[in-house]
Amino acid sequence: MPQKIIGYHTKSKDSTAVETDQLILQISGSEVACMVKSGITKLVKEFELFQMDADNSNWSDTFFQLRISSDILNRSFRETHCYYQFEEAIMIPQEKFSISAAGDYLALVYGESDLHDIKYDTIPAGEGMVNAYRLKKMIHEVVGKQFILYHPHHIYSSILNDLLTKELPDGFFVKIQCYSKHIIVAVMKDRKLQIIQTFLYQVPEDILYHVMNLRQQLTFNDTESQLELSGMLDLNAPLFQQLSGLFSITTIENIDPLTSKAFTGKDFPPHYFTPFYNLTL
Repeated sequence: MPQKIIGYHTKSKDSTAVETDQLILQISGSEVACMVKSGITKLVKEFELFQMDADNSNWSDTFFQLRISSDILNRSFRETHCYYQFEEAIMIPQEKFSISAAGDYLALVYGESDLHDIKYDTIPAGEGMVNAYRLKKMIHEVVGKQFILYHPHHIYSSILNDLLTKELPDGFFVKIQCYSKHIIVAVMKDRKLQIIQTFLYQVPEDILYHVMNLRQQLTFNDTESQLELSGMLDLNAPLFQQLSGLFSITTIENIDPLTSKAFTGKDFPPHYFTPFYNLTL
């Protein structure tokens, strides 16, 4: 059963504003985040985060339970954008892309499957890069039935578009987004994508192992590398110091609490919410 661990809501709910509000979801195997973006101010004014059971497999029941527990999902919205965080994704140059080719590439990397739909995002800043990904038919159908004007996306597309529009330094730039049970790592070299991948973890030491393994595979050292961190990471924990020691520069990607009414709680630091907030931009 999904457990709500965070819920921020504005005190007043203007019915006129609600009619123009946009719902933004982030769905992974371990978490579901719900955000309400005002159609008038363009700011995020409500946020909920749910943790999922480890054996979650029936998404129909999951969304039934989410609607019961949520103060957001039982309302109607003019449109819904859903960002999926499943690792079965691959980047393809646009000139090589077709639905059939995407299916072949995904099957080659992740194995054959009749239980998935093939979806894709064209990355605006990606100079012809297409993110092709697989989505379980059960999830896609359940979410599509729950919400009107439903737009599916993949989280990698948002991350890459953000990176490709930034002024990145020369050398290696590593972006890590931390969640409760997984991390997403994107590595750029001289502003070119090297890898973007999801890694599961059970203890913080697993994160350090994955990063060190990537560091060895891609052969970069602490004299030419920069790390950007955000998400569910304790900056006072040893892991932060250990990760920082692997890079010449380490920065924390924060949000300005003044830009969003939803992320003003005092229980968590601003960087905790950056991966979610970035989906609303």
